[in-house]
Amino acid sequence: MARFLFGRAIQSLLLLWLVSMIGFAILHLTPGGPLSQFALVPGMSQQRLAEIAHEMGLDRPLPLQYWEWLSRLLTGEWGRSYRDQQPVLAVI
Repeated sequence: MARFLFGRAIQSLLLLWLVSMIGFAILHLTPGGPLSQFALVPGMSQQRLAEIAHEMGLDRPLPLQYWEWLSRLLTGEWGRSYRDQQPVLAVI
């Protein structure tokens, strides 16, 4: 019975990891990517978009971005809301 439960726990962790990878990939594969909301702001320059990408860490390699995103997700450090500058967990 313990072996069965251990196997199921491992399967569940693998499934959660796979779902997190798919979710991360969807965020990056959307048209315009994570910066699309900023590109719609009137008067937004390419230089400012590049600065925002650097601030968000989007200029780093994807595996590094995923690792940072996953570690912040698991620790509850979800960043700040761009709309009201409050912690995201407080807004949710």
